[in-house]
Amino acid sequence: MKILSGREIQQAVHSCKPSRVAVAFIGRDWNTFIPDVQNLQAVIVSPTLGSNPDAITDIAKQLGWDNVYFLSELHAKMYIGSESAVVGSANLTQNGLSGEGLVELCVELNGEENLHELCRFFDELKAQAQGQYPTKISKLAQLKKLKTAWNSAFVNN
Repeated sequence: MKILSGREIQQAVHSCKPSRVAVAFIGRDWNTFIPDVQNLQAVIVSPTLGSNPDAITDIAKQLGWDNVYFLSELHAKMYIGSESAVVGSANLTQNGLSGEGLVELCVELNGEENLHELCRFFDELKAQAQGQYPTKISKLAQLKKLKTAWNSAFVNN
């Protein structure tokens, strides 16, 4: 286990080449921090104010709606690759991963047992998400609500 802060978090996320990501919030520049989008297989995100609705739409276009899951109560942040994972406070946003702005703290984990346990937890979150928003239609309806809230909070002010 290695403790990470600042730009070390971004570097560790790049290095782990995540195939699974679970974060509360996704920013419009999400793909700046996930350079190997082709490795990305599944994303769980909270479809609440804090996540950019255009970023969610973009990620869904690249992965397909069947690989993007909504879990409203999600607060955990984890980036799971085949050789390592990054877990901590950093969302998939400029504030979370740039090393500037918010002060974040994460740990980098290695080892088959740790990765297996994180994948098991990811699958539990995914099952919860599928219960909340089981269809593309339910996800799109929530995304529409998020977009309205986003525009009201950030665009129209």
